[in-house]
Amino acid sequence: MTTPEYPQDPAAWRAAIARAFDRSEAHLRSALRSGDFPFLEFEAWIRNTYNEDAGFAAAFVPALLRNQHGLLAWAFLGAPEPYWPGSDDDPKSE
Repeated sequence: MTTPEYPQDPAAWRAAIARAFDRSEAHLRSALRSGDFPFLEFEAWIRNTYNEDAGFAAAFVPALLRNQHGLLAWAFLGAPEPYWPGSDDDPKSE
């Protein structure tokens, strides 16, 4: 079985999210800064795109969602890459 592909750097995440939402990267960056980012739609997209049915590990979606604000800040605002390891049951890992 081949490993499914997913964005692995900020530029690739920006491009993937912009394509998924049919919005420019600048529009999404502005929405994130203003607090108008479509977080519920983003969560649904993550769940539908990177799930086990698509070949991803069961822990991948929870990690992305646990770190979604960090992921978006990394992709759109130049923040450092989120810290991915951790348990979804351990609040200290957020």
